[in-house]
Amino acid sequence: MQRTPAPQSQEGRLFALQQERDRLERNRQLGVGGYDRPGFTDQFTAPINDELAWLAGYGSQGVGNIARNLTGRPVEVSALDRARAMREISNEGQDQFVEDYPVQAFTGGVLGGAALAPARGAAIPGLIGRLGTEAGLGAAYGAAEGDSLSDRLSGAGFGAGVGLALGGAAEVAAPYIGRLVNRVRGRGGSQAVEALDVLTPSGELVADAAPDYRVQSSQDLAPTDTPESLRAQGYEIDPETNTWARTVGVEAPSAYAAPAVVSRDLAGDILAEAARKGPKLSYSDFRAENDGRLGTMFDYSRLNEVPDVPQVPLDRYVPARGTSPRMRDALSNPVVEEGLNATVARGLESGVPWYNIEPLRQRAESLGVGPDQFGRFTDIIAATSPRAKVPDNIRTASYYNYMQETGQPIAGNAPAGYGSIAGNLHRDNVLELQRNGGWNVFKNPKPASFSQNFQGNQYVATIDTHNQRMPGILSRDPRFLETSIAELVRPGTSRDQVAANLLASYPNMRPEHLDDFLRNVDSDKPRVTFRPQQWVNEGSISMDEAVRDPGLWSSKPNENEYGAYEAWQRDQAEKMGLSTAQYQASMWTGGAAETGMASPPEPFLRTIESRVLYTAERMGLDPEMVLDRFLKGSIPLLSVGGAGLLVMGADGQPEEVGGLNMNALGDGSYEAGPTALTGPDYQYQGTALNPL
Repeated sequence: MQRTPAPQSQEGRLFALQQERDRLERNRQLGVGGYDRPGFTDQFTAPINDELAWLAGYGSQGVGNIARNLTGRPVEVSALDRARAMREISNEGQDQFVEDYPVQAFTGGVLGGAALAPARGAAIPGLIGRLGTEAGLGAAYGAAEGDSLSDRLSGAGFGAGVGLALGGAAEVAAPYIGRLVNRVRGRGGSQAVEALDVLTPSGELVADAAPDYRVQSSQDLAPTDTPESLRAQGYEIDPETNTWARTVGVEAPSAYAAPAVVSRDLAGDILAEAARKGPKLSYSDFRAENDGRLGTMFDYSRLNEVPDVPQVPLDRYVPARGTSPRMRDALSNPVVEEGLNATVARGLESGVPWYNIEPLRQRAESLGVGPDQFGRFTDIIAATSPRAKVPDNIRTASYYNYMQETGQPIAGNAPAGYGSIAGNLHRDNVLELQRNGGWNVFKNPKPASFSQNFQGNQYVATIDTHNQRMPGILSRDPRFLETSIAELVRPGTSRDQVAANLLASYPNMRPEHLDDFLRNVDSDKPRVTFRPQQWVNEGSISMDEAVRDPGLWSSKPNENEYGAYEAWQRDQAEKMGLSTAQYQASMWTGGAAETGMASPPEPFLRTIESRVLYTAERMGLDPEMVLDRFLKGSIPLLSVGGAGLLVMGADGQPEEVGGLNMNALGDGSYEAGPTALTGPDYQYQGTALNPL
């Protein structure tokens, strides 16, 4: 039986990644290119560039580590971790080149394949030939580094030894290459059953494969073995490893490819599964098939209650001259007060329980997760909420919480499966939290309140887009209209069609306003500019038309408005027997039709439960174990596949994307837009409009 290779260090790989990216950035500032940004000629060898980077990293770090050991210096990164990091960066660069220059990538690959085919056919066959080639190349390299004859001879000897060692290592590793490929792709690799540590669905570590997992047993050829005897025992040639292997155990019951074995490094397995390409069980499919399973992991019966934790205010900016005239006028208007309270009454059923995740907090407390650690987790939820679907928000927060609680450095982009159109913002928000130890309540009152609400403090209000729009819509005050909204235009849409779309919604548009609207429609990044406040004030659109179009209205309170609007909502909430957070969330869900949200959301706790169940389903694990490790921060949750409508807006609050009315307000956030320019088959990603 072949031995199973030892698992590698995730921390070492991440440290090496950070070092490599810093080095490449320094070189770029000096005008030196790097392997992370390949060009056309690099496409000739594209299939092996990542392996060349792997070898370069392994060789350079290995030689450096030998020198460090000889001189008594500490070894920070293993050669294999450096190699893995450089291969990952090389793959990222190649993927980006293919995305940016698909024609050049294809052409270079064809030319390179044609040129290298004869060389591959002339390779020296056999083990001795391969090892001799490695030793010869090493000797030539070592000799070239010397000045005198003695230096060249000793260098050749040393180089031959290094080449032979690398060649031997490659031969030893060769049988495992197929396993690693299969592992990433979620298939059963050739594993030695005796050496296999398996994590069963109940969380028990055993030294053999559990029957619910796909594994393979490999066999070294013995003198008495023949192809006929091996086939009689159920063995076949594994094309990935060129070894005899047979499948044991029962295949995981799923229509989608799933991880074959879950090792003791559960976090690493989840990250590998998130990055795996190929068919996966999408989150939307999972929800459609398993909605009946939800509601069993927590007690949902008391979510309408205010959690038994201190209900305290947060510091707010107090303007010397009071709140803005528009907010003061709206909040003193009886029509607005009556309308807001009626909206809240409509949304009580779904709004009152939305923020209450007290059962989750209590579960965390039972596991030894204290208030500070749980608070860090809810801070990260707030940090990763901008422009994210609610399930994606939970998924991304779980990754950064895992990185934080396991002490791993946060650098560069999130790994495959955890990215986002606002990925840089999410990362920077988390880093800011780490630097400052929490939110600046004056600079960022919204996320600070969002986090507090999830910790059970419902005395404060998270003033979201819909909460902010309602006073303006009810008061019909044009001062609450946005002054400027930038919207990208669907590629291929003519100038005349863009104008026709606008006039279909607003037939009385003045010519000068239409010209201003179309000013940048023929630029490299075609876009249009809405000026709702000016248009209403100057008669291009009526107030009735503006009220019917929620995307035209202000989505964020001014600095001098937040505290006053929160205090007003708290006063109204007390009259209705609600907490401030319950009042705000009920206004959000009750005003869905007026503010552009298509349907009320489920409680946040229910979405967390569904994310845990989805991860457990994909990984073949016990959901209770997944929940506990997620709460401790020792694992992330799996990425989400498939489409979804509920998203977080630019301000970090949930909102719905209407099928035809979808625009970005100039910063990539998803909102119910004023026109149908984007259409149902496109969505904004950053500043680009991409097909769904």
